[in-house]
Amino acid sequence: MPLAIRSDNIGHVSLQGNAPIVNLPPMSLGNRYRYDAHSADLDLTRQLTDGRGGRILELCRFKMARTKQLSLRLPTWGGQRRGAGRKPKSEQPGVPHVSRPLLSKHHPVHVTWRMLPHVWNLRSRRSFRELSAAFAEACNRAGFRLIHFSVQGNHLHLIVEAADAVRLSRGLQGLAVRIARRLNRLMGRAGKVFADRFHQHVLCSPAEVARAVAYVLGNFVVHALRRGERVEPAAPDEFSSAHRTDTGPPLVAPAQTWLLRVGWHRRAPQAAYSLLA
Repeated sequence: MPLAIRSDNIGHVSLQGNAPIVNLPPMSLGNRYRYDAHSADLDLTRQLTDGRGGRILELCRFKMARTKQLSLRLPTWGGQRRGAGRKPKSEQPGVPHVSRPLLSKHHPVHVTWRMLPHVWNLRSRRSFRELSAAFAEACNRAGFRLIHFSVQGNHLHLIVEAADAVRLSRGLQGLAVRIARRLNRLMGRAGKVFADRFHQHVLCSPAEVARAVAYVLGNFVVHALRRGERVEPAAPDEFSSAHRTDTGPPLVAPAQTWLLRVGWHRRAPQAAYSLLA
Protein backbone atom coordinates (compact mmCIF):
# COMPACT_ATOMS: atom_id res chain seq x y z
CA MET A 1 0.00 0.00 0.00
CA PRO A 2 1.57 3.33 -0.99
CA LEU A 3 2.17 5.91 1.71
CA ALA A 4 1.73 9.57 1.02
CA ILE A 5 4.15 11.64 3.09
CA ARG A 6 3.43 15.30 3.59
CA SER A 7 5.45 17.76 5.62
CA ASP A 8 3.63 20.74 7.15
CA ASN A 9 3.51 22.70 10.35
CA ILE A 10 0.86 20.62 12.01
CA GLY A 11 2.91 17.54 12.87
CA HIS A 12 0.36 14.71 13.06
CA VAL A 13 -0.38 11.40 11.37
CA SER A 14 -3.70 10.81 9.64
CA LEU A 15 -5.32 8.13 7.50
CA GLN A 16 -7.97 9.00 4.95
CA GLY A 17 -9.52 6.30 2.86
CA ASN A 18 -7.08 3.76 1.53
CA ALA A 19 -4.22 6.25 1.22
CA PRO A 20 -2.58 6.93 4.53
CA ILE A 21 -1.03 10.34 4.80
CA VAL A 22 1.80 10.83 7.26
CA ASN A 23 2.17 14.49 8.15
CA LEU A 24 5.64 15.23 9.45
CA PRO A 25 7.17 18.25 11.15
CA PRO A 26 9.03 20.70 8.93
CA MET A 27 12.15 19.26 7.31
CA SER A 28 14.18 22.09 8.72
CA LEU A 29 14.01 20.48 12.14
CA GLY A 30 16.62 17.88 11.13
CA ASN A 31 17.12 14.64 9.33
CA ARG A 32 15.61 12.66 12.13
CA TYR A 33 12.11 13.39 10.77
CA ARG A 34 12.76 11.99 7.26
CA TYR A 35 11.02 8.73 6.45
CA ASP A 36 11.38 6.28 3.59
CA ALA A 37 7.98 5.45 2.08
CA HIS A 38 9.11 2.09 0.73
CA SER A 39 10.45 0.88 4.09
CA ALA A 40 7.44 1.91 6.15
CA ASP A 41 6.17 -0.81 8.41
CA LEU A 42 2.64 -2.01 7.82
CA ASP A 43 2.14 -2.33 11.57
CA LEU A 44 1.92 1.49 11.57
CA THR A 45 -1.15 1.26 9.39
CA ARG A 46 -2.75 -1.36 11.60
CA GLN A 47 -2.10 0.77 14.62
CA LEU A 48 -3.62 3.84 13.02
CA THR A 49 -6.77 2.13 11.67
CA ASP A 50 -9.64 0.66 13.56
CA GLY A 51 -9.79 -2.46 11.39
CA ARG A 52 -12.81 -1.34 9.36
CA GLY A 53 -10.82 0.41 6.63
CA GLY A 54 -13.05 3.43 6.26
CA ARG A 55 -12.74 5.48 9.40
CA ILE A 56 -10.28 8.28 9.87
CA LEU A 57 -8.00 8.26 12.90
CA GLU A 58 -5.76 11.15 13.85
CA LEU A 59 -2.92 11.10 16.36
CA CYS A 60 -2.08 14.65 17.37
CA ARG A 61 1.13 15.67 19.06
CA PHE A 62 0.67 17.81 22.14
CA LYS A 63 2.90 19.21 24.87
CA MET A 64 2.46 17.89 28.38
CA ALA A 65 1.85 20.55 30.99
CA ARG A 66 4.65 20.97 33.51
CA THR A 67 3.75 19.21 36.72
CA LYS A 68 3.79 21.22 39.92
CA GLN A 69 4.76 19.59 43.19
CA LEU A 70 1.98 19.90 45.71
CA SER A 71 2.73 20.52 49.36
CA LEU A 72 1.51 17.84 51.71
CA ARG A 73 0.81 18.88 55.27
CA LEU A 74 1.75 16.09 57.63
CA PRO A 75 0.88 15.98 61.33
CA THR A 76 3.78 17.30 63.37
CA TRP A 77 4.58 17.75 67.03
CA GLY A 78 6.42 20.60 68.72
CA GLY A 79 7.46 23.79 67.03
CA GLN A 80 6.12 27.30 67.40
CA ARG A 81 2.42 26.93 67.92
CA ARG A 82 -0.08 28.02 70.51
CA GLY A 83 0.18 25.97 73.68
CA ALA A 84 3.44 24.27 72.71
CA GLY A 85 6.38 23.75 75.00
CA ARG A 86 6.98 22.50 78.50
CA LYS A 87 4.13 23.26 80.88
CA PRO A 88 4.97 25.23 84.05
CA LYS A 89 5.45 23.15 87.18
CA SER A 90 3.73 25.72 89.38
CA GLU A 91 1.79 28.95 89.17
CA GLN A 92 5.02 30.93 89.04
CA PRO A 93 6.71 30.60 85.62
CA GLY A 94 10.16 29.07 85.67
CA VAL A 95 13.35 29.98 83.87
CA PRO A 96 12.81 29.55 80.09
CA HIS A 97 14.79 26.79 78.39
CA VAL A 98 16.68 28.96 75.91
CA SER A 99 20.33 29.20 75.01
CA ARG A 100 22.43 31.05 77.55
CA PRO A 101 23.98 34.30 76.29
CA LEU A 102 27.69 34.59 75.70
CA LEU A 103 29.68 35.68 78.74
CA SER A 104 32.84 37.73 78.97
CA LYS A 105 35.38 37.04 81.68
CA HIS A 106 35.27 40.75 82.57
CA HIS A 107 31.58 40.70 83.58
CA PRO A 108 30.27 39.26 86.87
CA VAL A 109 26.94 37.44 87.01
CA HIS A 110 24.09 37.69 89.50
CA VAL A 111 22.57 34.22 89.96
CA THR A 112 19.25 33.37 91.63
CA TRP A 113 18.38 29.76 92.54
CA ARG A 114 15.10 28.55 94.04
CA MET A 115 14.50 25.40 96.05
CA LEU A 116 11.66 22.91 95.98
CA PRO A 117 8.95 23.22 98.65
CA HIS A 118 10.06 20.10 100.55
CA VAL A 119 13.54 21.53 101.26
CA TRP A 120 14.03 22.71 104.81
CA ASN A 121 14.50 26.36 105.70
CA LEU A 122 17.93 27.38 104.43
CA ARG A 123 18.34 30.09 107.07
CA SER A 124 18.57 27.58 109.89
CA ARG A 125 21.83 26.65 111.56
CA ARG A 126 21.81 23.06 110.37
CA SER A 127 21.03 23.95 106.73
CA PHE A 128 23.50 26.82 106.58
CA ARG A 129 26.22 24.54 107.96
CA GLU A 130 25.80 22.27 104.95
CA LEU A 131 25.62 25.20 102.53
CA SER A 132 28.79 26.69 103.98
CA ALA A 133 30.67 23.43 103.42
CA ALA A 134 29.47 23.36 99.79
CA PHE A 135 30.51 26.99 99.29
CA ALA A 136 33.97 26.31 100.69
CA GLU A 137 34.49 23.36 98.35
CA ALA A 138 33.29 25.05 95.12
CA CYS A 139 34.04 28.77 95.60
CA ASN A 140 37.19 28.75 93.46
CA ARG A 141 37.46 25.93 90.92
CA ALA A 142 38.58 25.84 87.25
CA GLY A 143 37.74 29.37 86.12
CA PHE A 144 34.71 29.75 88.40
CA ARG A 145 34.69 31.97 91.52
CA LEU A 146 31.99 32.63 94.08
CA ILE A 147 32.38 36.25 95.24
CA HIS A 148 29.20 36.99 97.25
CA PHE A 149 26.20 34.99 98.45
CA SER A 150 23.02 35.51 100.39
CA VAL A 151 20.99 32.61 101.78
CA GLN A 152 17.25 33.13 102.12
CA GLY A 153 14.56 30.77 103.30
CA ASN A 154 13.88 29.06 99.97
CA HIS A 155 16.38 30.52 97.50
CA LEU A 156 19.98 31.64 97.05
CA HIS A 157 21.50 34.83 95.65
CA LEU A 158 25.03 34.54 94.27
CA ILE A 159 27.45 36.88 92.56
CA VAL A 160 30.02 34.88 90.64
CA GLU A 161 32.80 35.30 88.09
CA ALA A 162 33.55 32.86 85.27
CA ALA A 163 35.88 32.71 82.30
CA ASP A 164 33.00 32.02 79.90
CA ALA A 165 29.48 30.63 79.77
CA VAL A 166 30.70 27.03 79.80
CA ARG A 167 32.75 27.56 82.96
CA LEU A 168 29.78 29.33 84.55
CA SER A 169 27.44 26.40 83.88
CA ARG A 170 29.96 23.79 85.01
CA GLY A 171 30.89 25.72 88.14
CA LEU A 172 27.26 26.15 89.18
CA GLN A 173 26.54 22.53 88.34
CA GLY A 174 29.32 21.41 90.63
CA LEU A 175 28.01 23.68 93.37
CA ALA A 176 24.47 22.35 92.88
CA VAL A 177 25.64 18.74 93.19
CA ARG A 178 27.41 19.49 96.47
CA ILE A 179 24.43 21.39 97.88
CA ALA A 180 21.93 18.71 96.89
CA ARG A 181 24.06 15.90 98.27
CA ARG A 182 24.52 17.60 101.63
CA LEU A 183 20.93 18.76 102.02
CA ASN A 184 19.57 15.33 101.11
CA ARG A 185 21.87 13.72 103.66
CA LEU A 186 20.62 16.20 106.25
CA MET A 187 16.94 15.61 105.43
CA GLY A 188 17.33 11.85 105.06
CA ARG A 189 16.02 11.68 101.54
CA ALA A 190 17.18 11.66 97.91
CA GLY A 191 16.26 13.48 94.73
CA LYS A 192 16.16 17.01 93.44
CA VAL A 193 16.35 20.03 95.72
CA PHE A 194 16.40 22.87 93.16
CA ALA A 195 13.06 23.88 91.69
CA ASP A 196 14.34 25.04 88.32
CA ARG A 197 17.36 26.18 86.36
CA PHE A 198 19.35 29.06 87.76
CA HIS A 199 18.45 32.57 86.64
CA GLN A 200 21.37 34.74 85.60
CA HIS A 201 21.83 38.46 85.07
CA VAL A 202 25.11 39.57 83.52
CA LEU A 203 26.47 42.75 85.13
CA CYS A 204 28.15 44.96 82.53
CA SER A 205 28.60 48.35 84.23
CA PRO A 206 29.76 49.68 87.62
CA ALA A 207 26.23 50.88 88.40
CA GLU A 208 24.77 47.43 87.73
CA VAL A 209 27.38 45.76 89.89
CA ALA A 210 26.83 48.25 92.74
CA ARG A 211 23.07 47.69 92.71
CA ALA A 212 23.49 43.91 92.54
CA VAL A 213 25.94 43.79 95.45
CA ALA A 214 23.72 46.02 97.58
CA TYR A 215 20.66 43.92 96.72
CA VAL A 216 22.34 40.57 97.43
CA LEU A 217 24.01 41.54 100.70
CA GLY A 218 20.95 43.45 101.89
CA ASN A 219 18.38 40.93 100.66
CA PHE A 220 17.45 39.88 104.19
CA VAL A 221 16.33 43.47 104.86
CA VAL A 222 14.12 43.47 101.77
CA HIS A 223 12.35 40.26 102.75
CA ALA A 224 12.04 41.32 106.39
CA LEU A 225 10.37 44.56 105.40
CA ARG A 226 7.97 42.64 103.17
CA ARG A 227 7.00 40.49 106.16
CA GLY A 228 6.51 43.58 108.30
CA GLU A 229 9.48 42.88 110.57
CA ARG A 230 11.77 45.52 112.01
CA VAL A 231 15.46 45.00 111.31
CA GLU A 232 18.67 46.95 111.62
CA PRO A 233 19.97 47.60 108.09
CA ALA A 234 23.48 48.36 109.36
CA ALA A 235 23.93 44.88 110.86
CA PRO A 236 25.40 42.43 108.34
CA ASP A 237 23.40 39.34 107.60
CA GLU A 238 25.00 36.30 109.23
CA PHE A 239 23.70 34.09 106.40
CA SER A 240 25.56 36.03 103.74
CA SER A 241 29.11 36.75 102.67
CA ALA A 242 28.91 40.16 104.39
CA HIS A 243 29.27 38.39 107.73
CA ARG A 244 32.99 37.81 107.98
CA THR A 245 34.41 34.98 110.06
CA ASP A 246 37.99 34.03 110.80
CA THR A 247 37.29 30.40 111.58
CA GLY A 248 37.12 27.65 108.99
CA PRO A 249 37.95 27.73 105.29
CA PRO A 250 36.93 30.76 103.22
CA LEU A 251 33.45 30.57 101.76
CA VAL A 252 34.13 33.00 98.89
CA ALA A 253 37.00 33.74 96.52
CA PRO A 254 38.70 37.11 95.97
CA ALA A 255 37.34 39.04 93.01
CA GLN A 256 39.47 39.31 89.89
CA THR A 257 37.31 41.42 87.57
CA TRP A 258 37.79 45.17 87.56
CA LEU A 259 34.07 45.72 88.11
CA LEU A 260 34.07 43.84 91.41
CA ARG A 261 37.49 45.01 92.59
CA VAL A 262 37.39 48.72 91.78
CA GLY A 263 34.59 49.76 89.47
CA TRP A 264 31.53 49.16 91.62
CA HIS A 265 32.94 51.22 94.54
CA ARG A 266 32.55 54.36 92.44
CA ARG A 267 28.78 53.84 92.25
CA ALA A 268 28.13 51.86 95.42
CA PRO A 269 25.33 53.14 97.67
CA GLN A 270 26.18 53.97 101.26
CA ALA A 271 24.22 50.93 102.44
CA ALA A 272 26.54 48.60 100.56
CA TYR A 273 29.60 50.20 102.16
CA SER A 274 28.16 49.77 105.63
CA LEU A 275 27.45 46.09 104.97
CA LEU A 276 31.00 45.42 103.85
CA ALA A 277 32.72 47.50 106.53
